[in-house]
Amino acid sequence: MAGSLYSITECFALTADDSYLSSETPKGNSCKTEINNGDCILVCTGGIHDLVPSYHWQSVNDETDLQDWLIALKNKVYDSGGNAYATGTAILVRFD
Repeated sequence: MAGSLYSITECFALTADDSYLSSETPKGNSCKTEINNGDCILVCTGGIHDLVPSYHWQSVNDETDLQDWLIALKNKVYDSGGNAYATGTAILVRFD
């Protein structure tokens, strides 16, 4: 069983003038989903998804070694030939 996972993301709008003082706060969204035994969830930054869209990812099943899967994803990011100037983070969790 996976433990609780907590995360917070801040959205910053940087500007050279005072227009940010009148800007509206970005709206967030949330949803609930049922997690079953054996399910996996991947959380990744846009830097990874922008360079390797999800339709290029390997599938994950009960026998998948999650560390090997993440290394394969990292290699795809480096092999993508895209331009990215941000960090990339991916967290893959399997629920037992």
